Amino acid sequence: REAPTTPRPLGFVGLLGGAVGLLTGLIGIGGGFLYVPALVLLAGLGMKQAVGTSLVLIVLSAASGFARYSGEISFDWAAIAAFTALAFVGVLGGTRLVAHVSQRALRRGFAMFLLVMGAVVLLFGR
Repeated sequence: REAPTTPRPLGFVGLLGGAVGLLTGLIGIGGGFLYVPALVLLAGLGMKQAVGTSLVLIVLSAASGFARYSGEISFDWAAIAAFTALAFVGVLGGTRLVAHVSQRALRRGFAMFLLVMGAVVLLFGR
């Protein structure tokens, strides 16, 4: 079980969400890279609660982004379907595994993942 956390004021969490949303829309990155650390470090949620919350936020952000770009660009629906199907399988596996992973290991693993992805972007980004 997660240790209880101290909730932050709703106004602060709202401003935090707006800032993360602005960065997500501006840079075009997946919200989970920003949502999870923001929810844990700044909003005071436990890691597992932040991961679950970020998934809801990502769905809502993605729907907003889709609405914005719909009609402006063409989508590769075959690639979207393949990616979504494989991502769905991955999510199912991840949700089963998370029950067996400690908060500490999850935080460290996520931090390492962010470092590796940051290095990949720095080295290979255009």
